[in-house]
Amino acid sequence: MSEEKTDIKNTEFTNKMKEMGWREIDSSELPEAVKRLKNKGRKITLRECKSEVKLVLDADIVEYFKQASSKKGENYKILINTALRNLVDSEQTESGKFDEILNDREFLSRLKSELETV
Repeated sequence: MSEEKTDIKNTEFTNKMKEMGWREIDSSELPEAVKRLKNKGRKITLRECKSEVKLVLDADIVEYFKQASSKKGENYKILINTALRNLVDSEQTESGKFDEILNDREFLSRLKSELETV
């Protein structure tokens, strides 16, 4: 792929991420371990990074995950992260399906024809 096409693709990706409410980060926000790996030439994705945050949750939510963690033998914070990961992944999948439908000219043409008969 030419450099120009790569830049266009990256710009489209960046614009899509911004539309979804994501923002670009600078290297000062990356954990030290990630900076070391990045400096060694290893490509790191945000999905591979962990960020420590202070989070205030409803007590029943925390209790739910603590109980689930004792049943599954996993840390409740890991279960919360997994639940949030599943939510984000499913939203991205749904968004992709919606985009796919909007770009399907044949489907849209048939839909138009059907709607005109109503």
